[in-house]
Amino acid sequence: MYIDINTGRIPYRPENFGNSRAGQTDSEKRRNGYMWSIGEVKRRGWRQIGLYYWPAFLLLLIFSLASGLGEVFRVDTDSLIEGIMEGGAFYGIWDMAAGLLLSFVAISGLVGLLVRIFVLNPMEVGVYRFFMESRAEGFSVGVSRILYAFSSGSYGNIVKIMFFRDLFLFLWTLLLIIPGIVKSFEYRMIPYILSENPDADMRDVFALTKDMMRGSKFQLFLFDLSFLGWYLLGILACGIGLFFVAPYVSAAEAEVYAELRNSVSGFPLRGFGERNTDSSGETEMKAGEAMKTRNRIKAAGTDRA
Repeated sequence: MYIDINTGRIPYRPENFGNSRAGQTDSEKRRNGYMWSIGEVKRRGWRQIGLYYWPAFLLLLIFSLASGLGEVFRVDTDSLIEGIMEGGAFYGIWDMAAGLLLSFVAISGLVGLLVRIFVLNPMEVGVYRFFMESRAEGFSVGVSRILYAFSSGSYGNIVKIMFFRDLFLFLWTLLLIIPGIVKSFEYRMIPYILSENPDADMRDVFALTKDMMRGSKFQLFLFDLSFLGWYLLGILACGIGLFFVAPYVSAAEAEVYAELRNSVSGFPLRGFGERNTDSSGETEMKAGEAMKTRNRIKAAGTDRA
């Protein structure tokens, strides 16, 4: 077993925890019967979203509106410059106007970036928290879960990991478009992992999502593609229909994460190693109850102390 000699920490590595599925290639997973089924996760997602559709709809609408705030800070610099150039009386003060314009654009861009880092990214984790908790409980746990990251006690850790996710994606995309797309699939599970484990070590989170997605990237691409018909229907409804499709897509993706999470056994993070279904394959395990049990044990230990 590999141990970090500097910290004494046992980092996530498949060989440390005897995983039978994580890290296998697509063909190996299919050959061993481990590849998750797109149809099955969509069916489970459809059943799940029927239990809390409208709260999920409201939650995603709030997040979409909050994300749209970033557009407020986008400036059409070409139009502004053209307007200045067309006014001949302004030619004498062109340098000053251009300087003010560039300053305004820079400040607006910086504000938009800060909003994304410190507000929108944590809210994104809260969205996934809502779906994972509601999935476990079988009913809506409340739209307020969108603010989960801010009250989790690990806000700084969430901000840091989500920031590095965006940074790495940006750098990979700068290199080439295709590697950027591949990495976007590889990092897809990061907010899900943080939604259950906000205090997780950054190295573990990136290692986990990489291992979970190895052999499943193309399957996830096909999963996304399978909703194309729904998206087209949403667009035909003047685009408004997309808001009604989003809860179903999110619930189905939560089922994908649950399947991928089950490919990791024995790693000491909440959710990992817990079964997604019982022996009959019908009843989902209440991960929320497991978390409550851990909290009760922890509280009992504190009281005895």
